[in-house]
Amino acid sequence: MLQASPALPTLPSSFPSATPSLAASSPPPPPTPSATSSTSSKASTTKTSRRGTGFRGPSTQLVAIDAPIRSRTYLVDSTTSKKRKTAAVERELAKRGRTSASPDSGAAKAAAEVQPQDEAIPEDLAAAVERKRLQNTLSARKSRQRKQERLGELEERNKELETENEVLKQRVQALEAMAKACGFTV
Repeated sequence: MLQASPALPTLPSSFPSATPSLAASSPPPPPTPSATSSTSSKASTTKTSRRGTGFRGPSTQLVAIDAPIRSRTYLVDSTTSKKRKTAAVERELAKRGRTSASPDSGAAKAAAEVQPQDEAIPEDLAAAVERKRLQNTLSARKSRQRKQERLGELEERNKELETENEVLKQRVQALEAMAKACGFTV
């Protein structure tokens, strides 16, 4: 049986009760048809349904890390695929094309700018670009896998906490019922 302890302070009457009064709160009025138009609600729901959340569910099957890299086949060339050279390749070609020891030579910069875009990239630089792309692809796969594992862990923890929350709510209700049965106000 519960007994009030003289050591515990009593709560002032201005302190809100753990169980809110139903009579004090009224539900919000329903929205009027003039306040919301059907076209704006359709547009907003369509817009949000297209937008991604940035998260794949834990059940989404990712590409295996050791899976072969798929060839890049574009229906329409992307900005990245149109680039013949990366910034690193441009710098390397500029270094190889220098004739003077001074890095600030205006002639070397002018020669680098005049070079046509269709110029063939040396084999070693093309291989370096491909290695870098492969490294980035594998790194992205690993990152996606870590993100998916972390999301799965968070969802599992969320379920555990929701279950624990429900158990604690039931305990609080049982204790409040016991307190009321003993004559205490809750």
